[in-house]
Amino acid sequence: MNKKEEKILDGMLESLARESVAMNKLASDLMRFDVESQKRWDDLEIEQLKVADDFVEQAFKDLTG
Repeated sequence: MNKKEEKILDGMLESLARESVAMNKLASDLMRFDVESQKRWDDLEIEQLKVADDFVEQAFKDLTG
């Protein structure tokens, strides 16, 4: 392999390394978004359960006087 081919291959390897770093960052960002999104859904579910609990408690009080 001559110097020109080596230089081309080195450039290709550097480009692949940069792409790999960019893809890893994107994957990390997507995972973080997924975790944050799941936390929001969990928080919403907790709030819905609290509202339902309050409703049942109030209905019980209304029925029992």
